[in-house]
Amino acid sequence: MPERHPLSAGGFRRPHLPRRWEPRPPSRAGSRPARSAAGCRAGTHDRRARAGPQRRWRGRDRRRPDALCPWRHSRLRGPRSGGSRRAGGRGRPGRVLGDLVTPTVEWLGDRAVLVCVADPQEREGLHRMLAEALPALLIRRGLRELLVESETPSPALRSDVERVLEADLVPQDVASPTSRVVHLPVHYDGTDLPLVADLLRCSTQDVVRAHGEQAWRVAMMGFAPGFGYLEPVGASTLDWGSLPRRESPRPRVPRGSVAIAAGMSAVYPQEMPGGWHLIGVTAVTMFDVLDEDRPAVLSPGDVVRFGPAQEPS
Repeated sequence: MPERHPLSAGGFRRPHLPRRWEPRPPSRAGSRPARSAAGCRAGTHDRRARAGPQRRWRGRDRRRPDALCPWRHSRLRGPRSGGSRRAGGRGRPGRVLGDLVTPTVEWLGDRAVLVCVADPQEREGLHRMLAEALPALLIRRGLRELLVESETPSPALRSDVERVLEADLVPQDVASPTSRVVHLPVHYDGTDLPLVADLLRCSTQDVVRAHGEQAWRVAMMGFAPGFGYLEPVGASTLDWGSLPRRESPRPRVPRGSVAIAAGMSAVYPQEMPGGWHLIGVTAVTMFDVLDEDRPAVLSPGDVVRFGPAQEPS
């Protein structure tokens, strides 16, 4: 009975690793290779035997198209064991609270822990809880994480944070009552305003109205001094998340440009490269290096309100 092909049997053959070919011993000068009984010189039936020690065979054997390269099929090993890192981290089972999963807590050195969350709503709720329960600690925001720092090494820092996270969390996508509100007047005459309206399938007036009525929260600072990543708070009239970045970034974006992309908005504090869509410009200086008390206008947690600038009379 002929042997069935391994692929037709419903499985894969084990990865074929070709054996190493040893070089032939050097022959004496002037001597010819011995001939076999079939009349062929020794070694001519195998080309790889004549390649010498310089030739190396790696990967798939060309004579066997069904052979698999082991490093390309590591995903066939099956799911990882030990639980989900997203749910509990390092094998700890996660506790589900409604549609959310308890965040992960990992050490960063001996005086800080990183709390990874699922979304901005959970991040803001955890930030308020940790700030109230552990007022002596410094808490820094990220897009999907919180960095909790202690001034001195604290072996109980992680357990203290996990104890606070044991409380039930009811996330609310609203601004904190103590958030500082920053008003920025904008001249909505950006170069990409018609393109943004076309991508969102609305008019330019709808984009200006929705951007001005939307409350934007400073999720974090980064990329450049004074550059704040603004995320929408509450219900949105337009689907900001469906707006992608530009296909090719601009080498120079004017200072004070109001931009939007990937569900977020921003104001460029100085002239720099950028790949966001420009919809307007503001005359407010977003970063002043000479201001020692508050060089940046925005801070994490602030709420930004955009509005049409008054035309000079």
